[in-house]
Amino acid sequence: MYEIQLKERFIGYSASVAKEGEQVKINISGMTSTEDGDLHLKYLDGFPAMILSSLNKDIQPCDIKNMVVLVSKDLKAKVYINEIEIHGQVHVKATNIERGQEVKKDDISGFERIQLKGIEFTEDQAYCCILSYGWDRIYIFDFSPLDDKFERKIEYDVEKLLGSCFSYLTFGTFHKIPPSVWNNILRQNWFPFYALKLSTVESLISHARNEWDIDELMEDIEHDTLLYIEERRQAWGNDQNLASFISFLDRAMARHKENDFLSSSLIIYPKIEALIRKSFITDHPDKEGRQQKALIEHITEKTTRSISALTTFIPDKFRRYLEDCYFKDFSVTCDTNPVSRHSIAHGASTIDKFDKKASLLGLLVFSQITEYIQQSSQWSNLPPTEVTSD
Repeated sequence: MYEIQLKERFIGYSASVAKEGEQVKINISGMTSTEDGDLHLKYLDGFPAMILSSLNKDIQPCDIKNMVVLVSKDLKAKVYINEIEIHGQVHVKATNIERGQEVKKDDISGFERIQLKGIEFTEDQAYCCILSYGWDRIYIFDFSPLDDKFERKIEYDVEKLLGSCFSYLTFGTFHKIPPSVWNNILRQNWFPFYALKLSTVESLISHARNEWDIDELMEDIEHDTLLYIEERRQAWGNDQNLASFISFLDRAMARHKENDFLSSSLIIYPKIEALIRKSFITDHPDKEGRQQKALIEHITEKTTRSISALTTFIPDKFRRYLEDCYFKDFSVTCDTNPVSRHSIAHGASTIDKFDKKASLLGLLVFSQITEYIQQSSQWSNLPPTEVTSD
């Protein structure tokens, strides 16, 4: 750790252009990553570069893997470079993780918080952090405490923010999907479901980006789905919020394995809505949960409040899937509607539409909702698991 005395008060980065005497907008806090290109490099060439030049050490930008700078109001700065021991508190996706076990990306769904051993973030200190994962790098900063005019303080949990940022860095596959690719995924009635392995999600996104048929991945999707549900079934059955639905899941799974996709779909689709409604009524006992919009808002917003949106749960994105696909409206002028909650309820789909895809989607949506309910209501504080950027 280095201690230095800054000569200038750094309060942020210009967000606009201005001539002498004009006003300029300043970003006093923010985050960039490698994908931000020139802006990311410009930010790193600002305050971090100034810090390196003040150290009187032969440390080049290419030498930086992780870096944290804490600056007090008197402009005294503590600088940590590559000596940072990073610990993460994570949402576990694997069935079981033993102490000392190597943790892979498929074993977790994101970071709840990041703790930097020996480093304490206080409300009256400005900070900047550079964190790396593989080839990618993220830069987080907040210089608001250095603004003497407004006496600002940091009033949020910095470690939780770092957790969200590290999740974004680690699971960029989920969080960097362009709008056009999202549209293609949803148009094909698919979603990067939580139950799928990362390799399958990457293939799904690649197919959508290239405008290929995602149904070509059906066998991989089916393998991941059935394996995940079988691994999670006992945990769901032991949850009082979910136990009454598991017998329906078991029956739907049995019918799916017998290729009776009609029965599987007819069993599971209505229970998805019932599952959301039970959660809604538990939180709003004075209401009946009959409105589709209220149910969608409840399950996705509750999950977002409880779990960072930058995990692989992505409840903010799943809201659109529920609206556009699961609760998709049907046409009264034909009977060839894709299988949805409404087409089943109103008998608006022909029997050929009840295929393997329809059944799998029902099972996947059900598993996604069960995880939302369980994780948002029972997520407990786990001992920090050491994170490395290998």
